[in-house]
Amino acid sequence: MPPPRCEGCDGACLWYRVSNHERMIFAADAAFPVGAAVTVTLPDRYLLLGASLVYGVPLVALLAGGALGSVLSGSDLGAAAGGAAALVGALLVAPALRRRLEEATVRKLAVRLVE
Repeated sequence: MPPPRCEGCDGACLWYRVSNHERMIFAADAAFPVGAAVTVTLPDRYLLLGASLVYGVPLVALLAGGALGSVLSGSDLGAAAGGAAALVGALLVAPALRRRLEEATVRKLAVRLVE
């Protein structure tokens, strides 16, 4: 049974542990009245970059590390160790890359009044 605060989100709140209502503050070119409905948009490029960071970097690291480990050791165990090591390295670097991407994304957001 979903929690009583659930409003039909197909259970996403149970998976991601995200509250239904989240407040965010964005810089805007114009002043909006309190409670006004706005749209927040960003260039498609930043969506692609975010997906590449979340999925692409770990995948490339895993494959490249596995290939390098296989070449250096000549065994499946070396390939697995190389892939795991490269994946851990990518996961350690990802937070800094994510922070830079988020900062760049926030600068490119467009906030407009819904009419």
